[in-house]
Amino acid sequence: ENVYSVIRGSKTFTLYPPCDRLHLRYRYYPLSRYGEGGDLIPEDGSVPWIDIDQRDPLCGDNSNLHPVVVTVRSGETLYLPSYWFHHVTQTHSTIAINYWYDIDYGPSYGLFKMYDELARLKE
Repeated sequence: ENVYSVIRGSKTFTLYPPCDRLHLRYRYYPLSRYGEGGDLIPEDGSVPWIDIDQRDPLCGDNSNLHPVVVTVRSGETLYLPSYWFHHVTQTHSTIAINYWYDIDYGPSYGLFKMYDELARLKE
C-alpha cells in the first residue's frame, strides 16, 4: 500500500490492475545497490520487475492491458493499492513524499498469486 503526495510539480502514473499481470512483460533482473560514491554494486539474487513503459510498442502486444493514467499535481495525493503495477514519469523537477505501509494478505493476495502463476505458465 502506498500514499503518494506531490508538494511541487507533477508526476504521471500509469497504473495496471492486478489482472493485467497475465499480459505484462515481467522479467527477473539482478539485484544491485548504489554505493556512497554513486557506483552500482552488484548483489546476490534477482528481483521481478516489469520492463520499461508497457505502452511502448517494444513491449509487444498491449491490447489486453487496462491502463489507468493519472497525473498527480501539487497539493494532490494518490492512493496506490497493493498489487497494482505502475510506471511513473515526470517532465520537470518534482518534490513529493510517499508512505509505504504493510499490505493486508487477505483474499486479494490469493487472487494476485493466481494471476502471477497463470502468467508464469503462459511464459
